[in-house]
Amino acid sequence: MHHIKLPKINESCHIHFVTTNTSNHQPFFLDHKCCDILLQNIRHYRDELKFKLFGYSIMPNHFHGLFWFDVEELETKAPTQNGVGSGLSRLNSPLSSKRQVKPTPTTQCTDIQTFTEPNYNNLLSKDAPLNISKIMHRIKGRTAIEIRNELHINFKWQQYFYDFNIYTRKKYLEKLNYIHNN
Repeated sequence: MHHIKLPKINESCHIHFVTTNTSNHQPFFLDHKCCDILLQNIRHYRDELKFKLFGYSIMPNHFHGLFWFDVEELETKAPTQNGVGSGLSRLNSPLSSKRQVKPTPTTQCTDIQTFTEPNYNNLLSKDAPLNISKIMHRIKGRTAIEIRNELHINFKWQQYFYDFNIYTRKKYLEKLNYIHNN
């Protein structure tokens, strides 16, 4: 089966819904020790990279997560756990109210980066800019190494991951409920 590599839209002011699978859909996460290692690495990189995790689900052969980061104003603009409160964009967030804010030059995020072919050496650099690819690369890489070394099993992730940028409160609640229902 051939996988199409989709571009990553790294808007730091939006929540990213992420799904990543184990290689060949192997059910490694039926073993609670594998789950523990994944969670330890998520916590480690959350503290190191300063992203927020609003929900997650570990299934037997895949992981779902809701990640948010804002490299400029991470602590002062972070949304609350239920998605209501201060905005995700620097000015007016569609997640902070029921009405949709129409993007204008003064209400949209201005720091949009599209990575069609990420430089994986740059993703490994401690000084690389924060983006969803860097977050997932770090979590997946360290988790695979630790599971293989500690549990002596041939753990591998699929090479790519799926991500979806969330722009509205409605979509945020839909994805959060989807994760919790898993």
